[in-house]
Amino acid sequence: MAIQSLQLARESGAASASLRLCFLKKHLLRKATLFPPKEITGYDSIAGITKNKVTKRFVFDASTIEDLRAKYRDLQKSEKHPSRVETLLAFMWRRFVGATKADHDDDNKMHRVIYTVNLRPRIEPPLPQYSFGNICRIALTAPLLGKSSSGDDEDQESCYGMVRRVREALSKVDKDVKTLQHGGEHLRVMDRLAQSSSTGEVVTSSYTSLCQFPVYDIDFGWGRPTWVGLAPLPINDLMLFLDTKEAGGI
Repeated sequence: MAIQSLQLARESGAASASLRLCFLKKHLLRKATLFPPKEITGYDSIAGITKNKVTKRFVFDASTIEDLRAKYRDLQKSEKHPSRVETLLAFMWRRFVGATKADHDDDNKMHRVIYTVNLRPRIEPPLPQYSFGNICRIALTAPLLGKSSSGDDEDQESCYGMVRRVREALSKVDKDVKTLQHGGEHLRVMDRLAQSSSTGEVVTSSYTSLCQFPVYDIDFGWGRPTWVGLAPLPINDLMLFLDTKEAGGI
């Protein structure tokens, strides 16, 4: 890990602590050499942040997720089966669209999906898992809204089309990593996103995943957690996927 060691000890009932100084490995602090700082004068970094927000938690057990995966899998048998996160992303996006339609006068407005991508394994050569910094990139896609042939509210066909588009956006990120290292395209994209969202041209929802991070293995001395959550982020319409302690759930 980036922090080599942190040791806390209690002896003979008295609170005595021994703290070994922590040092950061140099090769985990390479972000500035890979992505040199850019001039960002005029860029509004707080676009999309709001004081009025509500945070809710939804839990999907493993069997529920597998049922959804089976539905989407049956629609596109020739394609790669959707992952747990892809399945819930499509499922939640469809419901977000349904919940926000009444808030917008124009039913034909574009619904845009933003998915945050970890660049560490995508850079060539890959960076260590614990490299320090926000080494990420957003993937953008605008799924088409459609009506399933059966008229089902779940609209499974549109949901799987959403999975396909997210995969395409992620593959584009892989191709663009080198360009990101030598240009300011990421900042230009963020600026365009902020402008279009503020003018109401599009309806945006954001997604990210911390699934498979070993958060339930953390032990600060009083045992491992039974439930892990994050502090609410002051961003509207953001959905975060996090594993449950029970295997397979999110």
